[in-house]
Amino acid sequence: MLLGLVQITRSLETAFRRPAAVEVSGPSMDNAVAVAKLLIPHALEAFGMMRENPAQELAERVLKKIREFGKDTVSRTELYRALRGGIPDAKKLDDAMKLLEDRGIVRGKDQTTTPGKRTTRIYEVNPAVLRK
Repeated sequence: MLLGLVQITRSLETAFRRPAAVEVSGPSMDNAVAVAKLLIPHALEAFGMMRENPAQELAERVLKKIREFGKDTVSRTELYRALRGGIPDAKKLDDAMKLLEDRGIVRGKDQTTTPGKRTTRIYEVNPAVLRK
């Protein structure tokens, strides 16, 4: 198996240096397809593991809701209320929002709406997100 990977690497190096000069034989193409087919289950498993992150799943739902709102800012309170039935606690929403912040979809900031009141978290929405 390791020898096969070394040979693949050498072939790729050659192809990147002179892409027009490389010919791929039928048997080589068959072998490449066989390797790709072997890697499909691994790729599907890896993608499945990514979906197992509850914060990721909630972040996708939050993003959908943000797009439905269509506003350039949205508060944590608005999101929590809009998703009330599907969020066990506010900490889960915070985890999802952290993912969206890390990806540049929203930018959070604390804001006091009324003097003497607690601050609320406001999220500025990346305009590119609303155009989709």
